[in-house]
Amino acid sequence: MRRIQSESVAYRVFRAVYLLFFTVIFLFPIYWMVRTSLGSRTETLLYPPRYFPQHFELGSYARIFHDMNGSIVIWNTIRVNITAAILALALGIPAAYAVSRFDFKGKEGGFMFTVLSTRFLPPATALVPIYFLYVKLGLVNNLAGLVIAYAGLNLPIVIWVMRSFIDEIPRAMEESYMLDGHSRLGAFFKIILPLSLPGIAAMFMICNFLTWGEFLLSAVLTTTYTAQTIPIAVAQLEGDIGILWQQICAYGVIATVPIALIIVFFQRYLVRGFSFGILK
Repeated sequence: MRRIQSESVAYRVFRAVYLLFFTVIFLFPIYWMVRTSLGSRTETLLYPPRYFPQHFELGSYARIFHDMNGSIVIWNTIRVNITAAILALALGIPAAYAVSRFDFKGKEGGFMFTVLSTRFLPPATALVPIYFLYVKLGLVNNLAGLVIAYAGLNLPIVIWVMRSFIDEIPRAMEESYMLDGHSRLGAFFKIILPLSLPGIAAMFMICNFLTWGEFLLSAVLTTTYTAQTIPIAVAQLEGDIGILWQQICAYGVIATVPIALIIVFFQRYLVRGFSFGILK
């Protein structure tokens, strides 16, 4: 009994040390980003580096908002990503429902493979035709153009993942609801959507994660600061005195906050959302 208890204590100590070690490893880059954004340029360039700055200053954040149009860039990023995620879900969920509930020719081998293959296609291969199409439509330097591009980038993933969620919802629930005189559209809104909320929340997060730091499409489709996003603004932070590391890290801290808030807001859906469909 004592041996078992001692092994149990040893295991708990090992687990605590193990978790603490990797927590420090994963959190250190975030700490260093915050530390650099709050430090002076002199301390940033020191070697060996100082892990704890002697002086804290908010000058990098002030320069972002007052001298570099940072408020416009940050607001553009938030609007584009959230709107694109909502648009991808609004189009992808009905499509996933149709694939899940209706049988049609070529559903598995043709339609679904085509949907998935569009996600396998690297964005760079379609960049030239997208650019010329956007020029004709007047969508260059337009946030609506970025929203459409990002929504199209995420749409195949939404269809594939949400289809698996809807497949797990018994058809008998819809049929019993429609036997009471309700339409299929009513069953979709009253049965399918409420039961799919964990998957919708998980997909909303995934869509934001996939496009939050997207660079290529934004770099080609936007050339003015009024339509640029954070990755493009960060790529331009190189002045006469070198790379502006304080401003880059300040942008990184600001860009992390909305994603962290999304995770906190949707955390109650995460466990069920990411594990839904594994067990029947």
